[in-house]
Amino acid sequence: MHEDDGSDQLECWVELDRYLMEEIVPSVPFMQVRTADTVSPRVESFSFDQFAGVLALDRMAFVEGSE
Repeated sequence: MHEDDGSDQLECWVELDRYLMEEIVPSVPFMQVRTADTVSPRVESFSFDQFAGVLALDRMAFVEGSE
């Protein structure tokens, strides 16, 4: 008579976990940000502050002669 010690079930769960962690999870994007920055036509150039997630106000250049 074969005694079931649960090792087959454990191995099944181990394989499922390995498959999920190696094949599925790496393909799920961590974060997706979609933003639109509206700037005045007077703005000649600007930078994006990735840390704050907004325009870097100290890196804006304006068209010459604009106030």
